[in-house]
Amino acid sequence: MPDGRALIVDTGFAAGLRENAWILRSDGRIDARFEIGSAAVEIACLWGLIAVAYHPISAKAHGHTIQPLQKAGIAFYDLTGRLVMGLNQELSRNEIACDNVRCMTALSRSQILFAPERLTVNGDEVLNPLVLFDVTTRRPKIYSSPYPRPEALTMDPEGL
Repeated sequence: MPDGRALIVDTGFAAGLRENAWILRSDGRIDARFEIGSAAVEIACLWGLIAVAYHPISAKAHGHTIQPLQKAGIAFYDLTGRLVMGLNQELSRNEIACDNVRCMTALSRSQILFAPERLTVNGDEVLNPLVLFDVTTRRPKIYSSPYPRPEALTMDPEGL
């Protein structure tokens, strides 16, 4: 984490039904213990927030039920483990929705880049979507990638 502590998460489906995330100090003491649920595909620590990306269709494919939290696309937690916001809740203000985040990475202390399997803007689907989301402004920048269904991604934030 940016402040030198470690975030440990058990991403197994069985563990997703109880507290499965811990923030540890360098001396091994636990600062926080909380639940992020199952089907987390990527986790990024920003400054003051933890972003957890979900792929609920993967959970369903493995015989597990889709949990309401997974429909957030990406959930943001504070450093005590309290849920702060869901990405789809924030995006809905601009008539944007995403489903099944495939991959995500932090670009800076306040920006994440992610690739959902499906993204709609005003009801229209974006082809091969990539989204740059700034948690400070809570505004997305949407790109259409030439490559569908990426497994990993990054971007130089200085080149924006």
